[in-house]
Amino acid sequence: MISRIIDLSPSLVCEEFDKNTNTFTIKNVNDTTYYFNIFENIDITINVINSKVTIIKNYQKDVIKCHIKITIDENSYLNRCSFIVSNSNSLSINRDVDNFGEYQSMQIDLSNTNVDSIENINLLKENATTNVIDGIYAVLKSAKKYQTNLNHFAALCTSKAKIYAINNDEAHVSIYTDAYIKNKASGSKTNQEGRIINLSSSCFGIVLPNLHIDENDVEASHSCSVGSINQDHMYYLQSRGLSALEARNILIRGYFNPILENISDENLLDEINKVLDKRIVNYD
Repeated sequence: MISRIIDLSPSLVCEEFDKNTNTFTIKNVNDTTYYFNIFENIDITINVINSKVTIIKNYQKDVIKCHIKITIDENSYLNRCSFIVSNSNSLSINRDVDNFGEYQSMQIDLSNTNVDSIENINLLKENATTNVIDGIYAVLKSAKKYQTNLNHFAALCTSKAKIYAINNDEAHVSIYTDAYIKNKASGSKTNQEGRIINLSSSCFGIVLPNLHIDENDVEASHSCSVGSINQDHMYYLQSRGLSALEARNILIRGYFNPILENISDENLLDEINKVLDKRIVNYD
């Protein structure tokens, strides 16, 4: 596996980047991970052509606003991971994705600040696939709003969205997921799952999944839940000798496992685990 570190800034100079159009092009590349460090507000286009790659984006503390346009051609697979941990400002993220191939979108938000994340994903060619997995831990008085739009324009496309959140203190988490299956997008499949666990009586969480179907021959489903930690699970763990705090932290940790299972980079996984464990232990 090859790794490339790219610091996205106005002074960026590399062979993949066209400064005149703010376009980063990945072409004929396989088994490569690009680490994008985002230090400033950006408006950038990323094109993935005939490639199978991973893009890992780290939002640094001073970033306020990012608009990213991604195009994935029919011969490409993109695994995109974003990590929001150390931000000191409110962050607004807008991603527009034209997907003709395979796209996996993952985001882990462990920041103390407000985050407004909107991702519009257009499935534009037959058999295009999209898988969205987000994990959120909201604390203090932060407000997290996650909007995901899955737009099926072609037949036989598949989309999945799984968005989990832990809510604590006086935080507010809103999860909105909308799947649109347009007319003539027959044979399409879509599934949405949203869950929030509230750890305090002062926090607030809402999950709103929506299906907008204009075609008969489709498979579409959604589910959502907002509540406290399952007390049966707590009882089981405590009956095995764990304290209430230890049992609770294990259950919280398990909430993020579906995301972490999709990360193959061991160094990155170790870094995320350390941050996640620190966040869980610090909020009891």
